[in-house]
Amino acid sequence: ISFKGIGKKHVWDVRKRYRKNMKIVIKMKILVTGSEGFIGKHLCRELKRRKIKFTICDLKNACDVTKTTITSYENFDCVVHLAAELSNDAIKCHKNNILATQKLVEFCKWKGIPLIFTSSCAIYGEGNYPKNNYGFSKLIAEEYVKTLPHYTILRLSNVYGEGGKGVINKFIESMQKNESLILKDSMRDFIHIKDVVKMIMLQLKKKQKKIYNVSTGRSVFVGDTIGMIQKHFPNSWVDVFAKSLNEDEIKVSSKI
Repeated sequence: ISFKGIGKKHVWDVRKRYRKNMKIVIKMKILVTGSEGFIGKHLCRELKRRKIKFTICDLKNACDVTKTTITSYENFDCVVHLAAELSNDAIKCHKNNILATQKLVEFCKWKGIPLIFTSSCAIYGEGNYPKNNYGFSKLIAEEYVKTLPHYTILRLSNVYGEGGKGVINKFIESMQKNESLILKDSMRDFIHIKDVVKMIMLQLKKKQKKIYNVSTGRSVFVGDTIGMIQKHFPNSWVDVFAKSLNEDEIKVSSKI
């Protein structure tokens, strides 16, 4: 997926604006859902570094947004909703992506606070509709978020970095283990986790109605990233097998 009109300079604009805002002390309290996930851990680390008060909510910490009574939450100035079901399971996507978002929207309306919602480039799919249940659930969740007086929707492209589970992280893991790769080559737009966290941080105090495509604006072939990564592993070998797959992600198998 390529987001036309969003070039590399926009990524640098985010970094420049963030460095400028680093001097501003943000006095607020934030609720972060999905705090134990890939993006959540990086965001909480940055919030802690900036000495911003926050409360975490994650299934791993026995905090289920769909089951917790809405009035049991503390008073917050903003909600950052990162929690999501990443599988293609229709029932799980409905519960964790749609119902959870709906409940948080109701909470934000009640408290009169803004919501920052991480959506996905998967909502674009092919043609006019997403091509899987995950994409559909994110698209429906966005419609609930849009009923708020103040919201920010961040449609993330393919995020990579320390602790991630995406294509690039799988490539690195395979090279470290000298495993072969089976992949379906396609065009992807990759963005680093640090840039995503900075983008979220820049939205914390804003009361707006905005939707952003968070990407570099430059798509590359998935297969081309192997050569880039392999330069950092000169002593590793990897065999790549191109194959037509129904799944979006690559498959990794041990070499025989």
